[in-house]
Amino acid sequence: MWLVHLRSGQVTPAELDAFRQWCTAHPQTAATLRQMWSGLRPAGVR
Repeated sequence: MWLVHLRSGQVTPAELDAFRQWCTAHPQTAATLRQMWSGLRPAGVR
């Protein structure tokens, strides 16, 4: 959910703060999320 919402361009400052708090509370999951994020490319791009 976070990936989709953050990439939507419609994130409020409060939501961004909540995401940062979530990352702090879940460091291993946040690290996995960062790995996934770095591997994302626009559809059709290789």
